[in-house]
Amino acid sequence: MTYNLEQFVISEEVLNRLGNDGAALEMLEGKSLQQIFGFSNETALLFYEVAKNILEQKRFRDAINAFVFLTTINPYVPSFWMGLGMAQQLNQEHNVALDSYNIALTLEGRQIFPYIVAAQCCIEIKDFDKATNLMEVAEQYAAKHPDDEASAKLADNAKAAKAYVWEQKMKG
Repeated sequence: MTYNLEQFVISEEVLNRLGNDGAALEMLEGKSLQQIFGFSNETALLFYEVAKNILEQKRFRDAINAFVFLTTINPYVPSFWMGLGMAQQLNQEHNVALDSYNIALTLEGRQIFPYIVAAQCCIEIKDFDKATNLMEVAEQYAAKHPDDEASAKLADNAKAAKAYVWEQKMKG
C-alpha cells in the first residue's frame, strides 16, 4: 500500500507555533495533540491501522510504542487505549494493561468487549476477584443507563461473563 507521507508531517507553521508556547495554550483550551499537529481523523486511523498491523505481527514492544504515540496524540479514543492494553497484555505487562483497559472503559463503557478483555487479563494473573469486579462495573454502567438499548445487552453479557470468571476460578 502506498501512502502520501505529507499527511504524516507536522507543518512548518505548526512547528513555529509550538516553539512559541502555542501548543500549551491550545492544550489548555482542550485541544488534543492530534488537532494541534493538524492530523486528520483519517491520518489518525492510518496510524491506528499500522499499530494494529504491528501488533498482529507479534512485535509487542513496537506495538506498545505505536499505541503510546496514538494515546498521546489523542487520549480520547477508546480504541487507542484498547490497542495499547492488548499489546501490553500480550507482552505480559498485565498491570499496566489493566490501567489502559480502565481508561478505555472510562471513555466508553457501553460495549462488553473491553470488560471481557480486561477480565481475561485478570484471569491470566489469577486475580478472579478483580475480573468479577469488572463485570460488576459493567452491570452498574448498564443500570445507570437504562434508556440506552445497549445497556440491556451489556447487563446480560456481563452476567454471563461473571459466570465464566467463576468457572475459571473453580478450575484454578
